[in-house]
Amino acid sequence: MWPQIMKLNFTQQIPQIHIPVFILQGRHDHNTPSILAEDYFNKLISPNKNLIWFENSGHHPVFEEAEKYDDILLDKILPLCKE
Repeated sequence: MWPQIMKLNFTQQIPQIHIPVFILQGRHDHNTPSILAEDYFNKLISPNKNLIWFENSGHHPVFEEAEKYDDILLDKILPLCKE
């Protein structure tokens, strides 16, 4: 899938999303570099968007900072699902 992934440019192909967007980003992620995630977040048009940093994580904050990850799911994302 790497050749297909390399052709993606979210900033150009998906400039706007009409639902809430949460980007949960490991600060030390080498697969999805932080600078790219932040750049897309800053350009993205969405009615509700959140960029949440995991300062002690790489590509897997769900495992590397599991408690913080779970808290975000329960406290920030789940309430939106009930609306």
